[in-house]
Amino acid sequence: MIKRKLITSDYAQLVSRREGAILHAEFPHLLEEFYQELLNAELVDAEQINVNLIKLNCRIRLKEKNLGKFLTVTLALPEDANPNEFKVSVFSSIGMSLIGRSVGDQVSWKIHNLTAYFEVIEVTHQSEIIEHLKPQFA
Repeated sequence: MIKRKLITSDYAQLVSRREGAILHAEFPHLLEEFYQELLNAELVDAEQINVNLIKLNCRIRLKEKNLGKFLTVTLALPEDANPNEFKVSVFSSIGMSLIGRSVGDQVSWKIHNLTAYFEVIEVTHQSEIIEHLKPQFA
């Protein structure tokens, strides 16, 4: 398995929410496995991250491996998650599979009794999204 790379601020937020996340988790054993994996993650400063790295509050474009369909989600903290806006919680099975991954990585997660397989196609960070939304003045 590819080692995750996390920015230190994301890591701190995830670790500080551990007990509450496990307490409210639908599948606590999966969350425990996720936290064990985080212990081995490579931590980097925000200024040192690769633009292709998935972190909190970024938009991720995925390609489903079997059907070739695309899915775009935003990785969020639980209180900001909203399925109607495709904002997924970092503590959901989708979120746990994405955080710390990069463009080109293969990710999978369980949906009911099936496993979904995706490739990370594109990552857009919040600063890039905000810059794109700014009005253009001539």
